[in-house]
Amino acid sequence: MIVVSDTTPIISLLKAGHLDLLQKLYGVVCIPEAVYQELTTNQVFADEVKGRQVARNMGLRITGTVGMIIAAYEESYLTQEEVLQIVDILQKSGRHISERLYQIILNRLEEQC
Repeated sequence: MIVVSDTTPIISLLKAGHLDLLQKLYGVVCIPEAVYQELTTNQVFADEVKGRQVARNMGLRITGTVGMIIAAYEESYLTQEEVLQIVDILQKSGRHISERLYQIILNRLEEQC
């Protein structure tokens, strides 16, 4: 039987101290290159709650879409107007941006002026 694993089960078993269960249950487990890289990375780009929680539990630095947009603004790749346009597009496309996060965005834009 060929078994392939994504990151979450591996991380969960590692945290629980039972990674050996994979070998005991399935023998050889294939880990795709992308999963290996995710396991050995220092920073994770994630927006969904579950992915962010796993990364946080691993002690990794987490940046979501909004964080990347703000970083691009701070590096002068985007203007203040472009940041607000992108946030508006994300909201109109169904992406939830809380009032608190929106206020953080506005504060960061004001700090850079």
